[in-house]
Amino acid sequence: MKKYILLFLLAGIALGLRLYRLDARGLITDEKFTLVNSNGFWVGGANQSAFRKDVFTAADFWEKKGIQDYMDATAHADFGTHIVHNAVMHYWMKIFGNSDFSVRLPGALFNVITVLLLFLMVLKYFGSYRMAFLAGLLLAVDPLNVAQSHIARSYPLSFFLILLSTEYFIRIVREGGSAKNFIIYALLTGLSMLNHYINFFVPLVHIVAFLALRNKAHLWRGFIAAAVFNAALLFYWFNWGGGYTAMDFLKDKNELHRKIAENEHDELSGTIQKATPELIAKKAIGLYYDITVLGHGLFEKIKGVRVFLSSFLFFWAVMMAIRYKKNPWIRFGSVGLALLILALQMEYITGILVSGAIFAILYFGWQALRESYALEAEKGRFVLLLAGFLLLILPILFVVNDAFTNGNTTSLTHRYIGNASPFVVILIAVGMVRAADFRFSFLLWMAFAVIVQAGSIRLALKDYFADRSVYNAWFQPARVSNPYKKVAGELMSKAMPGDTIVIPGAYRDKYEERFRKNVEISYKDAQFLNLYFPKDFILPQVVDPREREKLYLKRKNGEKVLIFDFKGEEYRY
Repeated sequence: MKKYILLFLLAGIALGLRLYRLDARGLITDEKFTLVNSNGFWVGGANQSAFRKDVFTAADFWEKKGIQDYMDATAHADFGTHIVHNAVMHYWMKIFGNSDFSVRLPGALFNVITVLLLFLMVLKYFGSYRMAFLAGLLLAVDPLNVAQSHIARSYPLSFFLILLSTEYFIRIVREGGSAKNFIIYALLTGLSMLNHYINFFVPLVHIVAFLALRNKAHLWRGFIAAAVFNAALLFYWFNWGGGYTAMDFLKDKNELHRKIAENEHDELSGTIQKATPELIAKKAIGLYYDITVLGHGLFEKIKGVRVFLSSFLFFWAVMMAIRYKKNPWIRFGSVGLALLILALQMEYITGILVSGAIFAILYFGWQALRESYALEAEKGRFVLLLAGFLLLILPILFVVNDAFTNGNTTSLTHRYIGNASPFVVILIAVGMVRAADFRFSFLLWMAFAVIVQAGSIRLALKDYFADRSVYNAWFQPARVSNPYKKVAGELMSKAMPGDTIVIPGAYRDKYEERFRKNVEISYKDAQFLNLYFPKDFILPQVVDPREREKLYLKRKNGEKVLIFDFKGEEYRY
């Protein structure tokens, strides 16, 4: 009964945060790409015959597309990623429509299911309700996961797939590899990597765990077969599937971003920054804190690498005082060092104490990992803890290397490390419970960190729902409900026989104006608007190549009625 009460409580918290204001704000650009790609249309309309006509209707827009259209649409907008999510969305929208609430709901549900799966896995392999509930709670209130659940994109599905594939990996190494488990594991791994390439870290962790475990020789054949299957799948995908543009796309994008970042007078350099060691170090530390959830926003409190290092030295001094408590010189020297650090960094004392608590949590997590490796029966614990440590480190190292290699910091963003969050919270939950059980003073230390950071997480969620968050870009003013859907509804209610819809076709965002000067007319507004027209809406439409902002309804007598002014980026998001 206790298990089901805790599951119900976690489901309520996770679902409440993910359904709250789910459709209160219009879709951002990436979400619009999801809707367009999920219908087999290229962003920009290059594969739609409707835009090769001077006058077209919604029926022309909704022409039927084949498999290759879906592949090409994904290849040209998302360089081959998100395809599994887009396939889910294609059939989901056929049943439930494409309102903002509907298209965001699958991500919210996948994330809630991930929270519950996480709870069950921790309870199963660690046998602790405290650890299981704490891990589930951390994921449920994680601002990054809440934000990703409000965006019609593939990330919540990725989190679910990689966690479930890890469950099957553990089943194989604990129970022996049945053909059924190997097949399910291979499929889940393949789907997760097709959904987004960055998910390759998880099977990499599985390889490391498999090589570290003992008594596994009988499983080699099955894992080799799973690896061959996934290698063949990705080989096909990158050569003939939706990922055939991926490498060229990334190369071109990185070159453009490098040029922008290096030109300090470029107006786009404010968002695409030049990679310097100092900036990379600061952003990497910020990602480290945010991915642990408990440290969310902590870098804003410690304000630099120096204080971060001070917090580690403080933690080290505390642990040395405990470890060498029978040696008065080391013990009192360590206590003196810890107090000296706090005295010298008095204005950052709260941040140092919380940061030091996270180091302590990781230390006790490491102790749990070492213990679980020594026990053959605890393979599940070992895999989950090892995954927590590796995924705390590897994704950050990956994006840091990318920043140094490509000369800009665009890769140092949360969405590229978010797949680590389900595993890192397990590590944090285990380490925190063990630290609190170690001695009463550590229990107070952990409680202090939780109380302080609960306020930080609450503020982060408040900022997100106010549309002022790094997790969904910063909108000022905040977005309103979907402008395209509103305009479509108004047109359908006001239009009369003989009217024509005149859609702006001259707008380019700053990026397009700089790098896509060969585009003579933009069909994006027409694409996004027609998503909300039924297929039998027969009113003729034209795209005006000279109009940037205003959408009109042109009457039969030539009168133009202004329906909406997009005002540049203000309503295009």
